[in-house]
Amino acid sequence: MTIILLEGILLLFLIILAVVIIVGEDILSSAIFYALFTFGTMLLYIVLGDDEVAFSIAAMGSICSIYFVIALKDSDRWDR
Repeated sequence: MTIILLEGILLLFLIILAVVIIVGEDILSSAIFYALFTFGTMLLYIVLGDDEVAFSIAAMGSICSIYFVIALKDSDRWDR
């Protein structure tokens, strides 16, 4: 029963993060929330027992988050 509750909490957390990413006005905060989203997805796959998928999501999510921050550094956001 606790595993099902944990999965439900993680899914609710992921839905809230997805809405925050879409609605967010600041691009840097959206990139940070995207990193949290990939971390939550990784945790969900670990709870479900699929470690290989969790590892690949962690690797791809961290690489994408680094690229997002590098792309933001070249934008005009930092000129304010």
